[in-house]
Amino acid sequence: MGITLGDPGGIGPEIVLKAFRRKLPAARYIIFGSMRVLRHHSKFLHLPLPDKHVQIVDIDNVPKPYFGPHPASAGKASIEYLEQAFESYHAGEIDVLVTGPIQKESWHRAGYKYPGQTEFCAEKTGTTDFCMLMAGETFRIALLSTHLPLQEALKQIRVENILQQLRLLHREFRKFGFSSPKIGVAAVNPHAGEAGILGEDEERIIVPALQQAKSEGITVEGPIAPEVIFRVAAKKKPWDVILAMYHDQAMIPLKLLDFERSANVTLGLPLIRTSPDHGTAFDIAGKGKADPGSMVYAIKLAVEWTKASRRRGPASRMRGFAVANGPQRIPL
Repeated sequence: MGITLGDPGGIGPEIVLKAFRRKLPAARYIIFGSMRVLRHHSKFLHLPLPDKHVQIVDIDNVPKPYFGPHPASAGKASIEYLEQAFESYHAGEIDVLVTGPIQKESWHRAGYKYPGQTEFCAEKTGTTDFCMLMAGETFRIALLSTHLPLQEALKQIRVENILQQLRLLHREFRKFGFSSPKIGVAAVNPHAGEAGILGEDEERIIVPALQQAKSEGITVEGPIAPEVIFRVAAKKKPWDVILAMYHDQAMIPLKLLDFERSANVTLGLPLIRTSPDHGTAFDIAGKGKADPGSMVYAIKLAVEWTKASRRRGPASRMRGFAVANGPQRIPL
C-alpha cells in the first residue's frame, strides 16, 4: 500500500504518523513524501515515526518544513508525492493507494488545474469512466459531479451522465462482492419536484435514466427526495449505495454522521484509491489536535476492498518493491 503525505503544511503528515500508532491491516506500507517533513511533524508533535517495517520514498522537496498554507510550494510538493506514487504503481511496486489531503488552491497556484485528486488519479491511470464515492459506516454515496460550482454541477444532471454512473456503480460494486447492488437515487428538487410543480429535472431527466438502467438489469430506485433518502438510508439501509446529484447533497449527511469513520474512494480505477474525507485543516496543523480516524478508515477500507476485488477476479501476482533510478527509499 502506498500512502502520500498530502500538503506538507497541513495535517496530512500528522494523521499518517498517528495512523501508524493504531492497529492497521497487514500490508506492506510505503509512504511517499518528504522525510524532512515527517521528522519535523514527529519532533514538534511528539509523535514517533513508524517502525522499521514501514518504508518511505523520500521526495526531498521541502527544504524548510513549516505548518500552515504555502500555496505555490505546497502544490508542487504534494503533486510530486502523487506522481512518484503512480510511477511506483506502474512499476508494479504498489497495489493500492491512500492519498493525504491536499489544498486545491495550492495546486492551482502551482500551475496544476486538476479539480482534485480524483481527476489526477484518473488521468494517471488512463481512466475516463470514474466516480467519486464517499464511503462510511452509515452511508455510501456516489457523486454525479464533484468539485464544481453549483450552477455548473446542475448542468451535469443529464440522462447520459446519470446512466453512466449507474452502470459504473453496478459494475464496481459487483466487483466488491455485491451480487446485485441496490442503488438509491436522490432527486435534485424539493420533494422530488412534486410532479413538475417544483422542477422538471426528475420527470424529464432522472426518471428516463432510471428506466433505461432497469431495462439493463440494474437494481435502482428513485428519484427520492433528498431529505427522505438520507433519513431512510441512515435508519434502514435499504440500498448498498446512493447516487447524489451534486457535491454538497452528498457531503452534508456524510460529514454529519460519518466524519471520522468515512473515506473518499475513486471508483473505476484499475487500483483501489482512498483518501480521508477531510481537508488540510491548516487552522490546527502543528497543534497535535488532528484526529486520524478518517485516515485509519481509508487505509482499512482500501485493504478490505482490494481483497474483495481480488477474490472476484484472477489471482494477482506478488510484486517486487525495488526502484531503479528513483527517489531514495529509506526505512523509517
